[in-house]
Amino acid sequence: MQSDWNIAKYLPPLLQPHFDNFVREFVYYVREQTLRERAKGLRNQVNSTSVPDEGAVENPEFAAKLMSSYFGPKLFDLVNKIRDAVAQNHDSEGTFSDTKRKT
Repeated sequence: MQSDWNIAKYLPPLLQPHFDNFVREFVYYVREQTLRERAKGLRNQVNSTSVPDEGAVENPEFAAKLMSSYFGPKLFDLVNKIRDAVAQNHDSEGTFSDTKRKT
C-alpha cells in the first residue's frame, strides 16, 4: 500500500515516516475488522434475500478503541523517544546539533 498524505509534508521530517506507517497500520486494522464483520454478516444472512448495506459494517467504536488502546500508547512512546533523542542532541547553548556532543 502506498500513501500520499499531504499532511505528512507539514510534520517535522523526523515524524513523516512514522506518520505514514501509523496511517498504513490503522487502515489495515480497520479493513481487517470490516472484512470480519462483513463475513459474519454474510454468514448470518445465508437464508436472507437482502444484500448487506455497505455502511452497516462501519464500526466507529472499533476505530475509537484502536486509537485509544493501541495507537495512543504507541504514539506516546514515539513522542518520548523523539523527545529523548532531541534532548541528547542539544548542546549547552540550547542549539540543536545533528551529531552528539563530544566530551
